[in-house]
Amino acid sequence: MAARRWYRTAVERGYPRAQANLGEMLLRGEGGDSDPAEARALIERAAEQKDPRGIYLLGMLHLEGLAGMEKNAALALPLLRRAAEQNERDAQYRLALEYGRGGRIEKSNEEAMAWLRKAAALRHPDAEFLLGIAYSRGLYGLTRDDVEAVKWLRRSARQNHAEAMYALGAAYAEGRGVNRDSSEALGWMLEASRKGHPEATRFVERVKANRKRMEEQAPPAEPAGSRVPEDVAK
Repeated sequence: MAARRWYRTAVERGYPRAQANLGEMLLRGEGGDSDPAEARALIERAAEQKDPRGIYLLGMLHLEGLAGMEKNAALALPLLRRAAEQNERDAQYRLALEYGRGGRIEKSNEEAMAWLRKAAALRHPDAEFLLGIAYSRGLYGLTRDDVEAVKWLRRSARQNHAEAMYALGAAYAEGRGVNRDSSEALGWMLEASRKGHPEATRFVERVKANRKRMEEQAPPAEPAGSRVPEDVAK
């Protein structure tokens, strides 16, 4: 609620970025009830003032058919490109996805990678994660490179990206791109599990079960001082 109040004060003073941010909050229902009509009006006002965030959000309204708009990729994609060219990282990431999958735009691995790298360079956690996965699997025309994959997964994981945490944990568990390290693997899996990642949770549970089984199978330790010194035994 406090964020909405601050943004609304800034909106009343004519700041376009505040218009975009408040519009986004109203669209998603963050900090209060959603209001698609006012959200759309604010986003359109921000876009009219050439605010990159407003342009991106207006593009997404057209792309996804939100706030009463019909889906229209022909209108959406040029808006996303305009925002991306102004270093709006969400727009760059979205363009990468669109070029990578094709359909609404002609598929292009080169364009996908170019925009993905731009978004990752601006520390977009999803872009960093996807770039790591692209290197680990050889996607978008890349040559597989596990070391480069770990580099980007680590950057994303450090921004609390649960999928990146899990993938980085798996890399340590399997020794892909890094030396195998069970402690690092478990540490990242624990972090991902705390974020609700189901596969990471299963990994942690298996490790705990294995440790418990090994402890149960281990012979009991002899009490201190229970062994008779050899010289006394003689």
